[in-house]
Amino acid sequence: MPERYDVIVAGGGMLGLSTAYHLARQGASILLVQAGDLGGGTSAACSGRAQVAEGHLDPLNLRLIIEGLARLETLEEDLGVAFEWRRAGFLALIPAPSAGRGNAQHLWDEWTERAQVLTAAGIATEVLDRQALQEAEPYLNTEGYMGAGHAVEGLLNPFLFCWAYAQAARRHGAQLCPRTPVTAMRVAGRRVAAVEAGGEWFEAD
Repeated sequence: MPERYDVIVAGGGMLGLSTAYHLARQGASILLVQAGDLGGGTSAACSGRAQVAEGHLDPLNLRLIIEGLARLETLEEDLGVAFEWRRAGFLALIPAPSAGRGNAQHLWDEWTERAQVLTAAGIATEVLDRQALQEAEPYLNTEGYMGAGHAVEGLLNPFLFCWAYAQAARRHGAQLCPRTPVTAMRVAGRRVAAVEAGGEWFEAD
Protein backbone atom coordinates (compact mmCIF):
# COMPACT_ATOMS: atom_id res chain seq x y z
CA MET A 1 0.00 0.00 0.00
CA PRO A 2 1.19 3.57 -0.58
CA GLU A 3 2.18 5.37 2.60
CA ARG A 4 0.28 8.56 1.83
CA TYR A 5 -3.43 9.07 1.18
CA ASP A 6 -5.80 11.93 0.58
CA VAL A 7 -7.89 10.79 3.56
CA ILE A 8 -7.44 8.24 6.32
CA VAL A 9 -10.65 7.03 7.96
CA ALA A 10 -10.33 5.56 11.46
CA GLY A 11 -13.29 3.29 12.14
CA GLY A 12 -14.98 0.73 9.91
CA GLY A 13 -18.60 0.89 11.01
CA MET A 14 -21.52 2.29 9.03
CA LEU A 15 -20.26 5.87 9.16
CA GLY A 16 -16.64 5.08 8.40
CA LEU A 17 -17.44 2.74 5.52
CA SER A 18 -19.98 5.10 3.95
CA THR A 19 -17.48 7.97 4.27
CA ALA A 20 -14.78 5.88 2.59
CA TYR A 21 -17.17 4.93 -0.22
CA HIS A 22 -18.35 8.46 -1.00
CA LEU A 23 -14.84 9.94 -0.92
CA ALA A 24 -13.36 7.13 -3.03
CA ARG A 25 -16.22 7.53 -5.51
CA GLN A 26 -15.17 11.17 -5.91
CA GLY A 27 -11.63 10.07 -6.76
CA ALA A 28 -9.86 10.47 -3.41
CA SER A 29 -7.26 7.93 -2.31
CA ILE A 30 -8.61 6.39 0.90
CA LEU A 31 -7.19 4.24 3.67
CA LEU A 32 -9.67 2.92 6.24
CA VAL A 33 -8.37 1.23 9.39
CA GLN A 34 -10.58 -0.59 11.86
CA ALA A 35 -9.52 -2.08 15.19
CA GLY A 36 -11.81 -5.12 14.80
CA ASP A 37 -13.83 -6.56 11.97
CA LEU A 38 -15.49 -4.29 9.42
CA GLY A 39 -19.00 -3.49 10.56
CA GLY A 40 -18.22 -4.58 14.12
CA GLY A 41 -18.77 -2.57 17.28
CA THR A 42 -21.97 -0.56 17.56
CA SER A 43 -22.84 -1.15 13.90
CA ALA A 44 -23.03 -4.89 14.58
CA ALA A 45 -24.94 -4.35 17.83
CA CYS A 46 -27.70 -2.13 16.41
CA SER A 47 -31.13 -3.38 15.35
CA GLY A 48 -30.95 -1.92 11.85
CA ARG A 49 -33.86 0.48 12.34
CA ALA A 50 -34.16 3.56 10.17
CA GLN A 51 -36.06 5.56 12.78
CA VAL A 52 -38.46 8.26 11.68
CA ALA A 53 -40.58 9.30 14.68
CA GLU A 54 -38.32 9.37 17.74
CA GLY A 55 -35.64 11.93 16.89
CA HIS A 56 -35.39 15.67 17.27
CA LEU A 57 -38.08 17.72 15.56
CA ASP A 58 -35.84 20.51 14.27
CA PRO A 59 -36.04 21.19 10.50
CA LEU A 60 -32.57 19.83 9.75
CA ASN A 61 -33.23 16.48 11.40
CA LEU A 62 -36.61 16.16 9.67
CA ARG A 63 -34.91 16.84 6.34
CA LEU A 64 -32.27 14.17 7.12
CA ILE A 65 -35.01 11.64 7.89
CA ILE A 66 -36.94 12.32 4.69
CA GLU A 67 -33.90 12.40 2.41
CA GLY A 68 -32.35 9.41 4.19
CA LEU A 69 -35.43 7.27 3.60
CA ALA A 70 -35.52 8.29 -0.06
CA ARG A 71 -31.83 7.42 -0.40
CA LEU A 72 -32.29 4.00 1.16
CA GLU A 73 -34.95 3.13 -1.40
CA THR A 74 -32.33 3.11 -4.20
CA LEU A 75 -29.10 2.49 -2.27
CA GLU A 76 -29.02 -1.29 -2.72
CA GLU A 77 -28.97 -0.82 -6.49
CA ASP A 78 -26.29 1.87 -6.28
CA LEU A 79 -24.01 -0.19 -4.03
CA GLY A 80 -24.63 -3.42 -5.92
CA VAL A 81 -25.34 -5.47 -2.78
CA ALA A 82 -28.73 -6.19 -1.19
CA PHE A 83 -28.94 -5.42 2.53
CA GLU A 84 -32.56 -6.50 3.13
CA TRP A 85 -34.06 -3.00 3.16
CA ARG A 86 -37.77 -2.91 3.79
CA ARG A 87 -40.40 -0.57 5.22
CA ALA A 88 -42.10 -1.68 8.45
CA GLY A 89 -44.57 -0.33 10.96
CA PHE A 90 -43.45 0.99 14.35
CA LEU A 91 -45.44 1.29 17.58
CA ALA A 92 -44.41 3.26 20.67
CA LEU A 93 -46.72 2.02 23.43
CA ILE A 94 -48.10 4.72 25.74
CA PRO A 95 -48.90 3.46 29.26
CA ALA A 96 -52.17 4.32 30.98
CA PRO A 97 -52.08 6.46 34.15
CA SER A 98 -53.28 3.46 36.15
CA ALA A 99 -50.16 1.50 35.16
CA GLY A 100 -48.01 3.69 37.38
CA ARG A 101 -45.31 4.27 34.75
CA GLY A 102 -44.56 7.96 35.04
CA ASN A 103 -46.58 10.80 33.58
CA ALA A 104 -48.71 8.93 31.05
CA GLN A 105 -50.78 11.95 30.03
CA HIS A 106 -47.64 13.94 29.35
CA LEU A 107 -46.39 11.14 27.09
CA TRP A 108 -49.73 11.01 25.27
CA ASP A 109 -49.67 14.78 24.73
CA GLU A 110 -46.05 14.63 23.57
CA TRP A 111 -46.82 11.97 20.96
CA THR A 112 -49.90 13.88 19.81
CA GLU A 113 -47.81 17.00 19.23
CA ARG A 114 -44.99 14.96 17.67
CA ALA A 115 -47.43 13.31 15.25
CA GLN A 116 -48.72 16.70 14.13
CA VAL A 117 -45.23 18.09 13.49
CA LEU A 118 -43.96 14.96 11.72
CA THR A 119 -47.05 14.59 9.53
CA ALA A 120 -46.91 18.25 8.52
CA ALA A 121 -43.29 17.71 7.50
CA GLY A 122 -44.21 14.75 5.31
CA ILE A 123 -43.53 11.90 7.77
CA ALA A 124 -46.95 10.34 8.35
CA THR A 125 -47.37 9.68 12.07
CA GLU A 126 -50.49 9.06 14.13
CA VAL A 127 -51.56 8.35 17.70
CA LEU A 128 -53.83 5.34 18.18
CA ASP A 129 -56.09 5.10 21.21
CA ARG A 130 -56.43 1.75 22.92
CA GLN A 131 -59.37 0.59 20.78
CA ALA A 132 -57.63 1.50 17.52
CA LEU A 133 -54.43 -0.15 18.75
CA GLN A 134 -56.31 -3.36 19.57
CA GLU A 135 -57.92 -3.37 16.13
CA ALA A 136 -54.54 -2.82 14.46
CA GLU A 137 -52.81 -5.53 16.53
CA PRO A 138 -55.47 -8.04 17.68
CA TYR A 139 -52.93 -10.30 19.43
CA LEU A 140 -51.36 -7.47 21.45
CA ASN A 141 -52.32 -7.33 25.13
CA THR A 142 -53.26 -3.65 25.49
CA GLU A 143 -54.08 -3.83 29.20
CA GLY A 144 -52.32 -1.00 31.00
CA TYR A 145 -51.88 1.14 27.88
CA MET A 146 -53.64 4.25 26.60
CA GLY A 147 -52.59 3.52 23.04
CA ALA A 148 -49.50 4.02 20.90
CA GLY A 149 -47.69 6.31 18.54
CA HIS A 150 -47.48 4.79 15.04
CA ALA A 151 -45.34 5.46 11.99
CA VAL A 152 -43.83 3.51 9.12
CA GLU A 153 -40.05 3.41 9.33
CA GLY A 154 -37.43 1.14 7.78
CA LEU A 155 -35.42 -1.95 8.62
CA LEU A 156 -32.20 -3.30 7.18
CA ASN A 157 -29.58 -5.93 7.96
CA PRO A 158 -26.71 -3.98 9.61
CA PHE A 159 -24.10 -6.60 8.70
CA LEU A 160 -25.07 -6.60 5.02
CA PHE A 161 -25.40 -2.80 5.08
CA CYS A 162 -21.76 -2.47 6.15
CA TRP A 163 -20.68 -5.18 3.71
CA ALA A 164 -22.41 -3.37 0.85
CA TYR A 165 -20.55 -0.14 1.61
CA ALA A 166 -17.26 -2.01 2.05
CA GLN A 167 -17.57 -3.77 -1.31
CA ALA A 168 -18.52 -0.55 -3.08
CA ALA A 169 -15.67 1.38 -1.45
CA ARG A 170 -13.18 -1.27 -2.57
CA ARG A 171 -14.48 -1.14 -6.13
CA HIS A 172 -13.66 2.57 -6.16
CA GLY A 173 -10.12 1.94 -4.93
CA ALA A 174 -10.37 2.41 -1.17
CA GLN A 175 -7.95 0.35 0.90
CA LEU A 176 -9.81 -1.25 3.84
CA CYS A 177 -7.77 -2.73 6.67
CA PRO A 178 -9.75 -4.57 9.37
CA ARG A 179 -8.07 -5.73 12.59
CA THR A 180 -5.65 -2.83 12.25
CA PRO A 181 -6.05 -0.59 15.30
CA VAL A 182 -4.70 2.95 15.37
CA THR A 183 -1.97 3.03 18.03
CA ALA A 184 -0.71 6.62 17.63
CA MET A 185 -1.37 9.88 15.80
CA ARG A 186 0.93 12.63 14.60
CA VAL A 187 -0.59 16.10 14.88
CA ALA A 188 0.53 19.13 12.85
CA GLY A 189 -1.09 22.28 14.18
CA ARG A 190 -4.80 21.53 14.44
CA ARG A 191 -4.71 18.64 11.97
CA VAL A 192 -3.99 14.93 12.35
CA ALA A 193 -1.30 14.46 9.70
CA ALA A 194 -0.48 10.77 10.15
CA VAL A 195 -1.56 7.66 12.03
CA GLU A 196 0.28 4.58 13.17
CA ALA A 197 -1.69 1.42 12.45
CA GLY A 198 -0.53 -2.18 12.24
CA GLY A 199 3.01 -1.13 13.09
CA GLU A 200 3.30 1.30 10.14
CA TRP A 201 2.88 5.05 9.74
CA PHE A 202 0.51 6.44 7.12
CA GLU A 203 0.20 10.09 6.19
CA ALA A 204 -2.87 11.90 4.89
CA ASP A 205 -3.65 15.26 3.39
